[in-house]
Amino acid sequence: MSKNNHAIVLTENQQIAFNGFLKRAGVGNFSISLSSGVEAGENLCGVIIKADVVWTSENEKSTSHYILKCVPSSEILQNLLPVQPSFLIEIYVYSKIFQEFNIIQREYNIKAPFDCFPVYYASLSTTHDKMIVLQNVKALSYRHYDRSQPMDYPHLLLVVKEYARLHALSYVIRHYKPVLFEEFERNTVHHFLQDWSYEGIMIVVQHRMDHALKALESIIDTALYEKFLHFTQNVRSVCTKLLNSKTKHRVVSHIDCGISNFLFKYDVSKY
Repeated sequence: MSKNNHAIVLTENQQIAFNGFLKRAGVGNFSISLSSGVEAGENLCGVIIKADVVWTSENEKSTSHYILKCVPSSEILQNLLPVQPSFLIEIYVYSKIFQEFNIIQREYNIKAPFDCFPVYYASLSTTHDKMIVLQNVKALSYRHYDRSQPMDYPHLLLVVKEYARLHALSYVIRHYKPVLFEEFERNTVHHFLQDWSYEGIMIVVQHRMDHALKALESIIDTALYEKFLHFTQNVRSVCTKLLNSKTKHRVVSHIDCGISNFLFKYDVSKY
């Protein structure tokens, strides 16, 4: 059974898929409480639902915490952005690429593996009911950085280091498992930067480039401003050339680097 908070509901297919995952995981006699998994403005292209599951086993009550990321039902949004194909890529990244990253790190006995992503549990990829079931890391005390404030150096350094580790794993896969890397490429065609027929893509890209240019106006190094200005004026051709490139520097990357897409865990003794 499920309890619905704030008029948040799953489609019938999504509910069946989530219930099926719980049963396969050995969760019986459970109740589900659904609520919003994000604050206003934290998410754009998906519906983020927090699912708290209370269940009983051998007379002992337990609680599990999940995030259900679902494709939005808004036809307006889906006409503006390639939501459906992008969701399929996200499912593939969680269900295949991250799992292969885990495998190769175990194979080579990496002592401090790259694992800064939530645990993937299950997914649904039907036409109108796409959904990903993930670990709710907020239940593990991870939280967002205040996106109304510029990110400070320690946070930025941490993010850049993790991106470096993410990209390094692409090099490792391409070197040791080239056939697998080619499979990654075939299944991660980047619709956001390759299909410019979606009006929303140019709106978002132009908005972000305009703000970046304003930030660069005050920098003494005018060459940096001029280079970025050239990019804004040729963004389609530059992105198309890069995405079609077959250089050795191709990697699986996370392209939406907005502050709201990062979660941090803090040492509370220092705050």
